[in-house]
Parts: sequence; structure tokens; C-alpha cells
Amino acid sequence: MGLLAGWLLRTGGNEQARLLLGVGLLGGFTTMSAFALDSVELWSRSPLTALCYAAATLGGSLAAVALGLLLTR
Repeated sequence: MGLLAGWLLRTGGNEQARLLLGVGLLGGFTTMSAFALDSVELWSRSPLTALCYAAATLGGSLAAVALGLLLTR
């Protein structure tokens, strides 16, 4: 997502392209609902593992987007 956003900013991509590619294409592969379901199921078995999973997923996602933006700037 970070690479896509950076590329669109750099090349003057429009809002429609961002929505189609970012939300439509990439959003279909990584959905918040799947993350939420996994987290809730994991919580019922091991709350500590669920917290670690959630922190790693969110932290990793933020870091990946930041890196993608950095690489395209």
C-alpha cells in the first residue's frame, strides 16, 4: 500500500486510481474483518498471544507503509 500510495503521489495518479488499486485490489487481499476474526479466535485460546499478534500485525503494517512511502520518495 505504501509503494502504491507513493507511486501515485509521484506520478500524479488520481483519486480514482487510488481507490481502484488501493481499496479495491489490495483491500481484497488484506481485510480488517479477517484480522479481527483471527484476533478474537486467538484471544479465546491465549490472550497474550492475541495481544502479541495484534501488536505485530499493526506495527508491521504501519512500518511497511512507511517504508513503501520512503522508498518511493
